[in-house]
Amino acid sequence: SSGCISSAADCSVSSCDLQAQSSNQMKIEESILEMPTETSVKAYPNPFDQTVNFVINVPQGGEGSLDLVNMLGQKVLTVYNGQFKTGTNNFEAQLSERQARMLIYVLNVDGKKLTGKLIQKE
Repeated sequence: SSGCISSAADCSVSSCDLQAQSSNQMKIEESILEMPTETSVKAYPNPFDQTVNFVINVPQGGEGSLDLVNMLGQKVLTVYNGQFKTGTNNFEAQLSERQARMLIYVLNVDGKKLTGKLIQKE
């Protein structure tokens, strides 16, 4: 006996197989939900002391750069220059000395440009 109560029931797949399939489906759905739909930048902490962290999400990888510039538009630091991977990219910038009270981050990825303000603590 296969353990089936009704001849209409299909008992060829065990409950363990169904749980594994369900778990795999959930993982696929979660990874689809985690993929960014547009480029974004999160910089923290802000204001910062000497270290600032960047979380950059890109829907499609590509060449680009992340720079810090002062209010005169002069480059203070290149945080990253190279290939951004699809999804989340993490970077850390160290500013050992006071560069400026206020800085601007400039992200360029495949022709798209995002900017934001950073404030350095006194």
